[in-house]
Amino acid sequence: LTTLKGFLSILIDDHDLTRADIQKHATSIRNSVTSSLDLIDNTLFWSLSQTGNISYTPTRFCLNDMLQKISSLYHLIVEKKKINFSIELKENITLLADENMTYVSLRNIVSNALKFTPQGNAVKISAFAKDNTAVIVIEDEGIGMSPAYLEKLFTEEQLPLTKGTNDEKGTGIGLILCRKFIQMNQGTLSV
Repeated sequence: LTTLKGFLSILIDDHDLTRADIQKHATSIRNSVTSSLDLIDNTLFWSLSQTGNISYTPTRFCLNDMLQKISSLYHLIVEKKKINFSIELKENITLLADENMTYVSLRNIVSNALKFTPQGNAVKISAFAKDNTAVIVIEDEGIGMSPAYLEKLFTEEQLPLTKGTNDEKGTGIGLILCRKFIQMNQGTLSV
């Protein structure tokens, strides 16, 4: 919100901005709002999951459409970091799961992959159906995780905060939510 306020002040107070400057600042504002919304979503979902007030509501939905929505959400980050981002699906996949939980989980994992992947490297999402199950693979050419971090990843312990390759900040809530939501949908998360 501080970043957003700063950029809005520039737009309001600086009367000599060119159209390109306005476009640049508007893009930064949109990125800031997207990050803030992700954080608010994660915090709300996490608090609901802690109180037991989150409901599991499975419906049928198209995974392909959801992945395209996530791709659009992070388009500017991909462009800014010059990441080779791809989605490879050989078939339309319909899931029977809680759509919001699935979206939050995939969005967080993709966000982390982008956050910890250096400029110019790749992030790839692929998915396929196997034995009445959807297998979704998110691969990145990022900085990786230490064995100690991986060990903590699948416990209830709070993960240590790590900044992304462009100093992106995180709260550590995202992966906790992913793990919990994937389990609630009878899925498994593996690294």
